[in-house]
Amino acid sequence: MSDKVIFIGSKSLGYHVLKTMYELNPEILDACITMDDITDSRSCLKDIKEYCAVHDICYFEMVGSCDISEIILERKPDICFVVGWYKIIPSHILNSVPKGFLGIHNSLLPAYRGQAPLVWAMIQGEKKVGFSLFSFTEEMDEGDIWAQEAVIINENVYISDVLQVFEERAVGLFKRIYLKIIDGSIHPLCQAGQISYCGKRDKDSGLIDWKKSARDVLLEIHAQSKPYPGAYTIWNDERLIIWKARKFEYKFIGIPGRVGLIMHGDIIVACGESTAIVLEDVEYGKYRGNPNKIIKSLNTKFL
Repeated sequence: MSDKVIFIGSKSLGYHVLKTMYELNPEILDACITMDDITDSRSCLKDIKEYCAVHDICYFEMVGSCDISEIILERKPDICFVVGWYKIIPSHILNSVPKGFLGIHNSLLPAYRGQAPLVWAMIQGEKKVGFSLFSFTEEMDEGDIWAQEAVIINENVYISDVLQVFEERAVGLFKRIYLKIIDGSIHPLCQAGQISYCGKRDKDSGLIDWKKSARDVLLEIHAQSKPYPGAYTIWNDERLIIWKARKFEYKFIGIPGRVGLIMHGDIIVACGESTAIVLEDVEYGKYRGNPNKIIKSLNTKFL
């Protein structure tokens, strides 16, 4: 087993996959390429850097455009594994590596090709989500599938919980098949099934439409909670982020976006279709916590 392997990645999942790859066969791991994402709350830069130093793994920390072309052409790996890397890899670099680039995409491909797939899937109310280990091609997320893991969820789960399950499953997957991929004892399959695509999201994508039902509003809150920027509304010209909420159990007739009840310490906001939600954890300016500390009036209206 003489293949030269390069790891490219970041964040917690990338860090744990890197550790798994090294533990399974330290001799073939030629280098680690990561990015300076220290300002990202999800960053594991210090952990990755320290691990590489302790185990004498050749380490590259990219900034700016994060162009890895020179490193790949110079080190000539046989195969690259990509986990938690959000930069485009040029086609001539993809084609320069004999066994290609393999990466994890947080959907059951070919569904939800594109960006923020898990967020979109949860917003859509999918009951089955998952991730795919696939080969990179010049087209978006179209490569052959090496393995997939499906996870059944309900509408009350938060995205941090799903990501934790994904991480555990992905590390377990690498433990089972990493060396089999290297030695060629397993092979990928073509993608099959209903194709769909999803688009880019940013911190402004989470604006709540209170005319939607409580179910739909809660799906958006759950899907965009930590470690993402959060679903939010506007109050007094400032952003109020809703990190946690639950459905009000009774029918509620009110103006969507208005605080309809303050009851037993609960702040209840009207939604569409005669439904409402109970706010549990919010962030407003420097305040983070129970909304009943800052919302006191039934005249409160969110935009």
